[in-house]
Amino acid sequence: CVVESASDTINTKNNRGHIILTYEKDIGNYLNVENIDECLKHELLRNPWVPNTTYDFKSDLKSGRTRAFRYQWLHENGSWLTYSALEGVKGAFCRICVLFKPSIHRDVQGGFIIKPFTKYKDFHASSKIHLSSNWHTESMSRAKDFMDIMNCKKISVIEQVNSGLHKEIETNRLKLKPIISTILFCETHDLPLRGKKSDSGVFMIF
Repeated sequence: CVVESASDTINTKNNRGHIILTYEKDIGNYLNVENIDECLKHELLRNPWVPNTTYDFKSDLKSGRTRAFRYQWLHENGSWLTYSALEGVKGAFCRICVLFKPSIHRDVQGGFIIKPFTKYKDFHASSKIHLSSNWHTESMSRAKDFMDIMNCKKISVIEQVNSGLHKEIETNRLKLKPIISTILFCETHDLPLRGKKSDSGVFMIF
């Protein structure tokens, strides 16, 4: 798979006409997006956009909030945690749950999945709850299957079906070989395949 560098940016404008720098691999670009290119999804799992060490997280704080996101959390929870700097969805996300959105059970999906988590004073407790949730467990399972397929450790369902069909075709060919050989033998030696009655023929004389 060939994907552009994670540092590539796209310039967009907000409703006031101000230029906003948007990173292609910012996880916020893929909220509720279906049919993401597999190579891009693979890259987003392995190498999403990450703010640099000088990023000003305090500037992303919502009104009334005083606790900002901490850069070290990305290192401590790098296997799943991703930060989005995209206008309107700035905050923490679980990229695994974003890219492999889990089924809705009884509760309502919220922070980390369909919207940014921004209650940073509760980050540690909330992240533990998220990681132990059925949603995250389901997404992790789907992500693992995806990565195994992309890393050629496992074949996809379609490939499994195709492989099964191929084996069935080969088995049927082997079954047909003696039948075809018998028919050709009879034709070559001018022998009837069956007699006048249904229970008679050259192969039923015994």
